[in-house]
Amino acid sequence: MNPKNSKYFQTAEDFDQALLALLAKKDFEYITVKELCKKTGVNRSTFYLHYQNMNDVLDETLSLLSHRFLSSFEKTDKPQELVLTTQKYLIPYLNFVKENKTAFQLFFDKPEVFHAVKKFNEMNREIFLPIMEKVNAPEERKPYLFEFYFKGVLSIIGLWVKKGCKEEIEIISSLIEDLTKINA
Repeated sequence: MNPKNSKYFQTAEDFDQALLALLAKKDFEYITVKELCKKTGVNRSTFYLHYQNMNDVLDETLSLLSHRFLSSFEKTDKPQELVLTTQKYLIPYLNFVKENKTAFQLFFDKPEVFHAVKKFNEMNREIFLPIMEKVNAPEERKPYLFEFYFKGVLSIIGLWVKKGCKEEIEIISSLIEDLTKINA
């Protein structure tokens, strides 16, 4: 049996989607278990069968998004093996952003809820630093390069998301690629 067809998986996915919908309307700390259950049509006992509290749902939602993000790359690709600003990396990434634009809008609007600083540090450690090693970037420049690339790319993507991802992915990926040629 495919685990994605299981009742547990479907309930978890329903909670994740409901949480994102509620986050679009209010701050996380004001979302209640009762609201989440009402939104999903699931009773509270089912909620407590799966989770201890709302933070567990948030953690699961973030984990699911991260897993789906990594799954969006070709099986042979690992993000740390790619140069970040090539079409090969950017197109799957931007497709994922467009498919999940509600979640990304929330990410940009409420970075503290999505643990953005922690995620940026993980990306720096797991993806960006290995690439900086690959291009022999001087050690003292690495933190500055990280800030420049990630904040610049995120600003472009944030504006694209804010505008509803209306521009073609190829236009945005080409813009990012042109603006961020690595010159360590």
